Order: sequence, then C-alpha cells, then structure tokens
Amino acid sequence: TMKYDASNKTLADGWAEFKSKCNNNSLVMMPTLTGNLKSFAIANRLMMVNYNKKAESASAGNNATLITDVLNWLQPLSPVLGWEQNVDEKSFVSLVSKSGNLMVPCDWISNPTFMSANYTENQAGLATVTNPRFIKFGDKKHYASFFLSDGDNIQWMMNAFRNDTYYFNTDNQKVKMSFGLPVANLSMMAPYQFQRILSEQVPNNSLIEFGGGGYIYPDNFGETKDRSALLKSISEKVGNHMRQHRIKVLGLLCDNVVSEKSKEAYQAYISSNDQLIGIIAVQYAPYAGGNGEIMWFKNAKGIDIPVITTR
Repeated sequence: TMKYDASNKTLADGWAEFKSKCNNNSLVMMPTLTGNLKSFAIANRLMMVNYNKKAESASAGNNATLITDVLNWLQPLSPVLGWEQNVDEKSFVSLVSKSGNLMVPCDWISNPTFMSANYTENQAGLATVTNPRFIKFGDKKHYASFFLSDGDNIQWMMNAFRNDTYYFNTDNQKVKMSFGLPVANLSMMAPYQFQRILSEQVPNNSLIEFGGGGYIYPDNFGETKDRSALLKSISEKVGNHMRQHRIKVLGLLCDNVVSEKSKEAYQAYISSNDQLIGIIAVQYAPYAGGNGEIMWFKNAKGIDIPVITTR
C-alpha cells in the first residue's frame, strides 16, 4: 500500500510539511537519492536536505536559501552529517560554518546508527605522545614536520585510512608523520574504530584533532549568530575530547590563516585547553597560504602557545 506519494515533492515541500516532526539537534545533508545516512536520519528523526537541486549537478541550481533557514532552525553546534558532490565544497561548508554548526564529512560511512550506539560508555584509548624531557633542544639540528590533512573525514577513518598507503606505511617511522583525526566526532560516531586507531599508533607518529569539532572555517564560524559565545563553547567541547584521549595538538582549516578573525578563534581554542601545546593552521586555498608563519598566543596559565601555518 502506498503510504505517501513523494514523487513530485521538493525539498521545500518536505521542509514545510515535516519540520515539526524532526529533531533540530542534527541534520543530514546528502545528494538526492543517496542512501547511506537515511537509516541514521530515520533513527534520530532528522531532517535530510540536498544542496544541489539535481544530483551531482551544480549547474541545475541549489537549495542554499532554504538550507540557510534550516541551519538557523538547528540548535547551535549541531552536526551536519554527509557531503555534497560535484560542487565547490566551500559553498555549502561556509553556510554551515557561518550558522555556528559543524559540517561532518561522512557520506560513505556504513552502519552509523549501530557504530555510534552507546558511545558515551565507550570512550577508552590514549594517544602516545613525546615526553619533552627527552628532546635534545641543544643538538643544533633543523627539523621538518609532515602533516597529513583531511583528518576531518569520518568515512576515510572507517574505510581506507588504516592501510599500507597511509596509517601503516612503513616509511612513517622514518618520516615521523603527523596524522589529522576527527577526534571529537569519531569518538562519538565510531568509538571502537577510534580506539583501534589509537591502539595501532606508531610511537614516532603524532595524532592531531583536525577540524576543531568538525569541518568549519574558524574565521567565519558563527558569524550570523553569537560568534564569541559559540567559539567559547565549541573550543571547550573540543578541549574536553582532546584531554580525554591525550591529544595535544589541534589542526584548523581557515579561509585566511592570518586574519584577525582566525586569530580570535586560535585564542579561543588555546584559552579553553591548558594541555594544548600547539595549533597547525591550514588555509583552504592554497593550503600553504600561511607560508610557515608562526604566531604566538598565551594560554590560561600564561604560557606561550604556537600557531604554525603550513608551507
């Protein structure tokens, strides 16, 4: 029996008709006809939106205006799960970031409802970190540090990250790679996988919280809301997750890594976490836009913490 005929319905129709029946503490953003997160949306009574009006076709127009209304309806700091295809990612990520919500790339994740179940009771695992007492500060050597980005991507951590090309590459022990991980989000969406990644860490490699709570641009985050309050809140939440798993370094992806608004965000994250020893700042385009510039900010204990841009 046909329960409902949706064959000629638009996103605007769905929003008008079902808004009152959905929870506003999260959102799914996926291309039309993509099914990976539909069971998760149903289980959690979430609105599901598509940015492109036609699947994988930016030229057919988009739902940006309507999605802005949906994002403003969400509680601040709500995760927006999924991704869009064949469109400049900044176009939809900026909408999410400006609204004070958190883009979480995970469109190809499998079984998210099952994987995230009871996550609050499954928060084990600590990262391996370097004891600074054993660093030879006077050895006169010059060091380069390599950082693998895209650590905000949940589905990568679930699928192709743990292989000989990336996490298990034998060259990592010589190169001493730093890997970005979605620490806060992965520990909630797939806590057992997160524990597994921590347990398999090569001692000479570093693990970094990348994204600051999701894929956001800290320099425009929350600009249509109470930005200062939202920065304080997200930085405190991320700081809690980092301390819980002994993650000492934060990676952030900014539109402009040296802007005053980016510096405001750096200070918020540093002030909220006295165990944070540094931030790696990557520019959206080009990635090396900061050209290695180092900026310094004081934490709550008065200690100078570096923000290092990639070069």
